[in-house]
Amino acid sequence: MFVVDLIQRAVDRDCRFEFIDATVTAMRQGTMSSHKGAATSHSADDGFEFHFVPRTQLPQSWLEPDGHLFSEEAMFSVTGTERGSATWFGQAEFMRLVPTSMGPQVHGKVREWARVDQKAVHSAFMRLIVPGRNLYPTKVRHVPGKDDRTATVKVNGWHIEFHDHGEYSEILLPRSAQLPVGLCGALVSALGRVGGHELNWVYREIHENRQRCITVRALPKPAELRPGHDGNFDAFWRDYAGELQALVA
Repeated sequence: MFVVDLIQRAVDRDCRFEFIDATVTAMRQGTMSSHKGAATSHSADDGFEFHFVPRTQLPQSWLEPDGHLFSEEAMFSVTGTERGSATWFGQAEFMRLVPTSMGPQVHGKVREWARVDQKAVHSAFMRLIVPGRNLYPTKVRHVPGKDDRTATVKVNGWHIEFHDHGEYSEILLPRSAQLPVGLCGALVSALGRVGGHELNWVYREIHENRQRCITVRALPKPAELRPGHDGNFDAFWRDYAGELQALVA
């Protein structure tokens, strides 16, 4: 799946994965047990539904009354490989046994899917996609075929770009140095605070060390963000810088 298609599907809450090979690994009290099969996953309001079809009979350690599928202590990691060889990783929750006409399956929920590949660009950078019609003040640059609505703000030496694509916003940040933990969430939370709405990202792309890491989320449809300060460009982004500095301090 091309990145542009994946971004659009994440924004539309319509991500679907067909895993021709999948592995579910149960972890409990220092022990691990893995089982292989095929799986599908699709967007839901608060994560991705995950449906695992085992190729062979599930081990008894999963099925007995105090087994992995019936224990609150068990944790599950999952991997899935698509037909095009892309492999995704996730942590599964609420795993349960579901009887079907084709035999028992295991269903659960994955909050986010991530993949790592070697398709990195030369310069390190991070991209975030925030769904919703985010009407923050921008400067308009006329380019062939469309108007590019952008804004740029500098905070703590970071040069942060915002691109308003109408139904979603793109946040770009060159990575010239190690970034603090939690910065992704802070970049988005600060925007929501100034605009008066809670916001979240649904797509993250990080390029560094010659690797590209892509993460997708499935979240409820967001509210619209209305511009503060009567759309005053300088005041809005000055307040944004202040909110971001407070969040990463």
